[in-house]
Amino acid sequence: MYAGFSLLLGLNIKRSKYLEYGILILVTFWIIRSPFKHEYYPFKLNHEETVIKQAGDWFQTSPYTKQKVYYLYPFLAHVLNVDSFNPAKVGELWGLYPTIKSWGIKAIPDSTIVFWDAHFGPNECHIPLDTIMNDPNFQLIKTIKPTEPFKTLGDYNFEVNVFIKLPKPKQMDVLLKDSFDLETLSPRLLNTTTLTEENHFSGTHSSKLSAKNEYSVTIKKLVAEVPTNTKAIDFYFKMNQKEGNAKDAVAVISIDDAKGKNLFWDGKAIVLSQLTDVAMGGKLKSSFAVNLNSFPKDATIKLYVWNKKLKEFYIDDLEVVYKGWK
Repeated sequence: MYAGFSLLLGLNIKRSKYLEYGILILVTFWIIRSPFKHEYYPFKLNHEETVIKQAGDWFQTSPYTKQKVYYLYPFLAHVLNVDSFNPAKVGELWGLYPTIKSWGIKAIPDSTIVFWDAHFGPNECHIPLDTIMNDPNFQLIKTIKPTEPFKTLGDYNFEVNVFIKLPKPKQMDVLLKDSFDLETLSPRLLNTTTLTEENHFSGTHSSKLSAKNEYSVTIKKLVAEVPTNTKAIDFYFKMNQKEGNAKDAVAVISIDDAKGKNLFWDGKAIVLSQLTDVAMGGKLKSSFAVNLNSFPKDATIKLYVWNKKLKEFYIDDLEVVYKGWK
């Protein structure tokens, strides 16, 4: 800046001392005024920093001040009053899930506090709120929102959510349960031509799989009919099979859009040892992780058993449990 000013005064042009003095006064005024115009004094917090300070004030009066913390918003280092250069006490939020992926969840100490903010969390850290909110290893303990909502980077409503690392994963709640004893032709059932009076458990009917029946009776349900916070679906059924005929069978979930295009498919090998597991009560269970929020409401969920080897066996007393956090 000063070099440029000297160059200006050293130009070989016709000038007067009045011009030099005028330029000198204007530049001096600008130099003095600029710092006060650039940053207000006393310093004023912007909208995001105001919320961040509220998060820090809460933390200072919480019982978690001795715990390790993960965060990325720079101002949090000041308001949390933590040593940001001590890796035993502080971790960067964008390293949370890479650490878990590389070393397992035990690499994160129990009761670790995670500060997720809507600016850095979904953007620089690539952690959508839904990801950590639905992670059974973390529990939401505090949410700080501005008095008047405002948008931040990525068009997210700015807020700070605080999570604690649990000593063991939390169990999801049962949100909805459907049962089918195959005694009535429910509109929820497809492929009912497989129903037979052979080898049933309850009632008088079962679903027969054989060389002619590659797929069992199928349970269907619209996504709109299931709680939106469903994160897992458990598929139960009883089975009658001889000589390991069902050892290669697969429990399947399929989600199709309104035009029949497949959007999601997952198959789980059936664990036949569950048939003798007292805790299972003679039922087989297949669990599917699925976030129904990511599918259109008019999509259809289908659950069935795939008889890959076309062997003969029977299933009965089907049950579907939709799970998530209330």
